[in-house]
Amino acid sequence: KEQGRRPEARLDGRGVLLALLAFPAILLALSEGEEQGWGSPIVLILAAVGIISLIAFVRVELPQREPLLQLRLFASPMFALGMVINFITQFSLFGMQYVMPLMLQQVHQLGAARTGLILFPSGILSFVTMNISGRIYNRTGPRPLAVTGLSVLLGTTFWLSRLGPTASLGLITVLGSLRGLAMGLCMMPVQTAAYNTVPRELMTRATALSNVLFRIFGATTTAVLTTILLLGLSLQGAPAGSNVTSGSTPIPLLSNAFGGAFLAMAVMAGVGI
Repeated sequence: KEQGRRPEARLDGRGVLLALLAFPAILLALSEGEEQGWGSPIVLILAAVGIISLIAFVRVELPQREPLLQLRLFASPMFALGMVINFITQFSLFGMQYVMPLMLQQVHQLGAARTGLILFPSGILSFVTMNISGRIYNRTGPRPLAVTGLSVLLGTTFWLSRLGPTASLGLITVLGSLRGLAMGLCMMPVQTAAYNTVPRELMTRATALSNVLFRIFGATTTAVLTTILLLGLSLQGAPAGSNVTSGSTPIPLLSNAFGGAFLAMAVMAGVGI
């Protein structure tokens, strides 16, 4: 519901300045780490600036009456747990959304349109499941829905990690589509449970904090999975300069590297359970 204006509220200037240092520096470090290596000077400098600024940001925000981000919401165990589960589901669910198109185009040599058709049913299944889980939530609570969704996620990502370059596209379509089922069972119930612990007057603060975390989770997921893919190629002795999209990397090596990324997502789903 629309709330009245609060003319006494003031902009948290120190929080804005520290956020402008902390979050871009951390996201740039994650992005450049994939390209230039995690030990490169620019990545280390960006990471140091980001971490120091983030620590200062937390110290400034906690005692503020009108902070830029209401970090005291983490004092609620259910809200904090919800954000942790959100990171885990984002790593596995949206990680699959990042990795699967690359795998289909690079390992199975599919075009963009056919790749999209294989991934399309996942959206339909997610839409249907979200509506069903919303109705079941009030009777069961979040735990059975989230555990079921994470279990589906664990099973499908582990199965995908075992597939080779000759795997059936029909099987990949089914496994990829089940990601939509897992999303519908995991995302909304966990988010609802987290928000249910937030007082109404702090709801806008909770959504702002959640949105910032989602952006950071997304960047972290992309950086970590890209690193896993490149590390997988390196450990297999891929030719110098090989990467996921170069077109010159041997397909068996690519397939094994993608298997490692799917296995990492399966492990995270297990942690979520």
